[in-house]
Amino acid sequence: MANQIQNSGAGRQRYVVFDNAFGSQHVADLMAYAAQRQDDFTSAKVQSPISGKPYFDPHQRDCLKLRDLGPHQHRFQTALNAFLPQVSHALGIAPERLEPGEIEICAYGPGGHFGRHHDVLRRSRGTRELTSVYYFGNEPRLFSGGELRIHALNLPIGEFGDAPVDIEPVADRLIFFPSLLPHEVLEIQSPSLAWDARRFSLTCWIWRMRDESAAGAE
Repeated sequence: MANQIQNSGAGRQRYVVFDNAFGSQHVADLMAYAAQRQDDFTSAKVQSPISGKPYFDPHQRDCLKLRDLGPHQHRFQTALNAFLPQVSHALGIAPERLEPGEIEICAYGPGGHFGRHHDVLRRSRGTRELTSVYYFGNEPRLFSGGELRIHALNLPIGEFGDAPVDIEPVADRLIFFPSLLPHEVLEIQSPSLAWDARRFSLTCWIWRMRDESAAGAE
């Protein structure tokens, strides 16, 4: 059974963390899959806030990514669905029409990082509502750093707390937070270039799908 850790800071709850979310076998399966697909990982891009087009900027984002979970995708999305009622209640958001969407595996090596950004994305089908991040990898970790830093939303004052919080990338830890919150991945320090020494994370964005019945009534 997953062990839930909740934010205890001031203001509206900013995130929910579940330790021991899926178990050691899930971690091992994902590590094996990432090793199998190592040659398919590519340098990650960032999205232009003006044009919306992706481009390379290693000063902002330095990691490798793979947007294909293969045979594990359906199992992972189904497992995430089971958490959503509890998460929506904890974060004070409406649970209706929440649906796991696109998935991305990231591998951060020495010096890897992702600068401050948010994940909000709007499309005709809906809007990204929540970001979920799942960590898998060797324990004890073969790197230091790499914390997920979630910043406060400063308007209105006090909303979602008033100071950044850092969450360690512990294997089998699952995190949910609103996609509108600014966040970043702090720089990795590691003496090893080995593939299995990297910081591995699996991100899935939870969408609030458009209410087609309401749209049809307009």
